[in-house]
Amino acid sequence: MDARKKKVLTVLCLGSALLAWRAYIVITQYVIPSKSRAEANVASVYPPAGETPPAKAAPTLPAAVLQQQAAVAEQPWGRDPFALVPEARVQPAAAGPEQKRQDDRPAPQAPSLKFTGVSKSDGQWLAVVGDKIVRIGDELGGGFTVAEITKRSLTIVSGKWAFQYELGVDQPVTRLYGEEP
Repeated sequence: MDARKKKVLTVLCLGSALLAWRAYIVITQYVIPSKSRAEANVASVYPPAGETPPAKAAPTLPAAVLQQQAAVAEQPWGRDPFALVPEARVQPAAAGPEQKRQDDRPAPQAPSLKFTGVSKSDGQWLAVVGDKIVRIGDELGGGFTVAEITKRSLTIVSGKWAFQYELGVDQPVTRLYGEEP
């Protein structure tokens, strides 16, 4: 072995030993507390037997923060994340005669369907209703036709009325066909 390799090997060995020694010091000092430090920590956390722990002072908040919290607490629903300016909130309009539904006839009775699943085959959605597989446009009997199938719902129509069945829900949502649910 030549002299240069011996020097490099010696420096590496001494440097490794020095690094290991410093790591040991750091670990024993900060990671693994000594017995006296551990006893001091226990004594500060738990009061001696028969003594009550001192009461901690409540943190004080600026007056502006307290006012904002009080304003939020006064609202019946909590904080509105979409309200940038309180005056800009939209108030719901009262239902007037111009908002009357197009069809005043009562909705027909929703059929009792066992809607259990949905699948997609060749780009077309299929639904499992009872023991049959149906697709859009299929007749279910009683004047009901499949109008829409999505990942989680099945919509059937009868006249102007639509019945939307959701997976896992027993009762459908009834609405006029063409209205948003």
